[in-house]
Amino acid sequence: MIRPTFYVADFKKTHADSWVAHDPSGIWQPSGPGAWQGDSLEVASPERSSTLRVHLVGVFNGPKVTVQFLSSRAILSPTVFRRGTHYGAEECSPGDGAIGKIVGSSQFGQVVRLSVDLPHECILDSIRITGASTVFEVCFEISRSCPFSARGDGVSLAEAGVAVRVGDRVRITRALDQLYRSAAEQSLDEARGSVLLFLAVVAAAQLEAGTRKPLHRFQLEAARRIDQVESVEQVVEVARELAEQLLGDLLEEKAPTDQLINRALKLVERGYARPLCDEDVADQLSLSTSHFRHLFKQATGHPFHQYLIAMRLEKARAMLSEQGTSVSEAARLVGFQSPAHFSRAFQRRFGVAPNAIRHAVRTTG
Repeated sequence: MIRPTFYVADFKKTHADSWVAHDPSGIWQPSGPGAWQGDSLEVASPERSSTLRVHLVGVFNGPKVTVQFLSSRAILSPTVFRRGTHYGAEECSPGDGAIGKIVGSSQFGQVVRLSVDLPHECILDSIRITGASTVFEVCFEISRSCPFSARGDGVSLAEAGVAVRVGDRVRITRALDQLYRSAAEQSLDEARGSVLLFLAVVAAAQLEAGTRKPLHRFQLEAARRIDQVESVEQVVEVARELAEQLLGDLLEEKAPTDQLINRALKLVERGYARPLCDEDVADQLSLSTSHFRHLFKQATGHPFHQYLIAMRLEKARAMLSEQGTSVSEAARLVGFQSPAHFSRAFQRRFGVAPNAIRHAVRTTG
């Protein structure tokens, strides 16, 4: 059987015959009967997965086999496997990242595994194979998804904290979905650690936002419950209960408007420093301003202008605390025209003047 880090693609088999494995390691075994034969085969990659390598198992009698990697996120050069260089001998490793190895036999001839590395964590949509006479298996070697990766539509730990502080229900829900999905792929200890780390960051963000919940007791109870579970499935189940207990009203229900609100949030993320108003965003989404205002507040819990100011202040705090940016420069970079207005808004939100944060950074530095 294929090991758990491999995804065996499902594609149309045009011939009923299978192959016999000669692989002593036991990794390369038939996943089922049947083979594809034809001119060109396109195979979909695992949904939302990061592919490290692609493996083709089949009979390759022609002079070359071409594999095109199709991705909406990047332009990838095709890989050409050539007879005499990549296959045609017991094992071929020419040093170009592609490898061929005989792994079995069939009525059509020797069965070869052709393997190629891809750029790190490449997000594929599909691959197209031409020049192969017979294909038995197409395997994607995939990486485990990180619970806190910001790749693609992912949400980092820092972004999850910001989402809690500004009341961004859409991003909080996305971060939780990412945590549950990734934890389910981890070992028991890894899943426990990921969940507890996430809950600690979210609890800290809630404290900064001014919550009066007894979060120290919550953290102790969370650690006790997570430590008692005996399977990854139970970790995920308990994590859902704890997240609901911790976040409450900040958890949103899935709705058809999610895509629109996601687009709106991305517009804010990219353009928070520019003059930006809800009329402009509503126009880009082809919505009336009143309808957009209703949807945005329903999704985030805040009016658009309040959310925008909160986002600007969060970005400014990061500049002051992590980069030592001057107060006037931070105010300008995040879109405040008046440093005095910026300082007042900053102190109202965080309970401390912006120059105090910058001074603390300079002192510790």
